[in-house]
Amino acid sequence: MKISFCITAYSRDIHLLDRLTDSILNQSEKPYEIILFCSEVADNSIISRIPDIKIITRVDRVMQSKARNICSKVSSGDVLIFFDIDDIPHYQKIEVTSYLFNEYNPDFLLHSYSDVVHNNNIDKKLLDVRTNLKIDNTSTNLYCDGFPIHHAHIAVKKDVFKKVRFNESLKAYRKEDGIFCQELIRNNFKGIYTPEKLVQYNQ
Repeated sequence: MKISFCITAYSRDIHLLDRLTDSILNQSEKPYEIILFCSEVADNSIISRIPDIKIITRVDRVMQSKARNICSKVSSGDVLIFFDIDDIPHYQKIEVTSYLFNEYNPDFLLHSYSDVVHNNNIDKKLLDVRTNLKIDNTSTNLYCDGFPIHHAHIAVKKDVFKKVRFNESLKAYRKEDGIFCQELIRNNFKGIYTPEKLVQYNQ
């Protein structure tokens, strides 16, 4: 399973890149590739020093949805993990993601998050994995077994992403993740969810 780790950022946040790349390189299982899309960048010398990372820069401001769509085009992995530059992955995030795609063969994966650092060891065989994902027709929220779930942390097969992409319209601004996940469900793609906290999420 080749995993592409796709990071989107604006130039004002680029000082967080070293921290994130360190945490990616310290993963229990390394990604196949790391892609960074950074907009509002006039001089990319600040980020060109980082080895083994595909860098895409734009001078203009690019919304997250479009940035993620562009990342997918240059990726060559089987599964795309989309990630914000200010979040920190659990050190087993890629390992667990790879395991779940190999074990359950979903089209996409959602997981939970924490607002504090926690690097407890995760036993993959004991993971709570659920499939009962539902749409809230009054919002962009998702539910699983009657409980709301956070949909900003998603991994999706690249073949699926060719059919359902992030909505780039202004109407979708700051709701891109929810709209994307709902479209996956509406198009009958198989999703799984684990409550396991695989990201330290900075709100």
